[in-house]
Formats: sequence, structure tokens, C-alpha cells
Amino acid sequence: MHAAQRVATLPLPRRLRTLIVSASVAGTACVVGAFGAALTDSVPTWRVVGTMIVFVILSRTMSLQLRIGSSSAAIDWGDAALVYGLVELDLPWVVLATAIGAVCVFAMRLERVKATYNIAAAVISTSLACLVLADGRSAARPAQRHRCSGAHPRRRHLHRRC
Repeated sequence: MHAAQRVATLPLPRRLRTLIVSASVAGTACVVGAFGAALTDSVPTWRVVGTMIVFVILSRTMSLQLRIGSSSAAIDWGDAALVYGLVELDLPWVVLATAIGAVCVFAMRLERVKATYNIAAAVISTSLACLVLADGRSAARPAQRHRCSGAHPRRRHLHRRC
């Protein structure tokens, strides 16, 4: 029996199992919510979604190892994938593309428990970033225009069409 098979058959501690199940449920809720929101948004081109998925895959597989003196640091490209998605896609599509890219990367390389947790963590972190950005976008919107004349609500008495 290989070492990986022995590890896979060991029971997980209760706290670790609770963490993995909680992260999986939260990640699934994020994907379902993003899918529901994506149904109401305009559908982006497959080129843009595909590029985002490729960025996520590359960001999880390629890293830059820096050695400065006696210290070393590993830098991945996850932020580049997120920034590209936030610029090019609507927010629900960023979450969905991240989920697809994470499944492509982690499902092939890791055992199921670790892959499940890593996929959920990637989806949750992207969802939280999109949630923060969506809140910032709604706070930064200008006051809504009056539907009748396009005037600001406080200045509509200046326009004759109302």
C-alpha cells in the first residue's frame, strides 16, 4: 500500500472535517449565488471567460521563487487573474471562472479532501473580493436621475417637461 493510499484512508479529525464541510458549503453557496446573478447579467464572450480561466490555472500552477539573502519568497499570480477578471467581466462571471479554473487545477493535482478545501477557499476569497467591489460600486454611484426628464431629483422643478 502506498503512503498516499494510507493517508487517504485515515479518518479526519472532527474539527478539520467541520472546517472542510463549512468551507465547501460556503463555496457552493457562492457559486450558486454567482450563477443566479450571472443569469440576469449579459453573457460575456467565451474568449474573455476562457482567458480568465487560463489566468486562474496559470496563477495556481506557476509561481516565482525569489531568494533575497537567507530568505526566500514564493509569489503567485493570483492577483493578476483577479484584476483581469474584475476589469473584463461582470462580478458573477469572475466567481464562476475562478471556480472552473480552480477545479481544473486542484482536482488533477491533489487528493480529494485537499482539493475540495482549496477550491472552496479560492471561490470564497474571490467572492469576498467581488462583494467588497460591488459594495464600493454601489456607494460610488451618482444620485439617480429623475425618470421623467433626466434631471437630478432636487432640480427637476427647473425642467418644464415634469
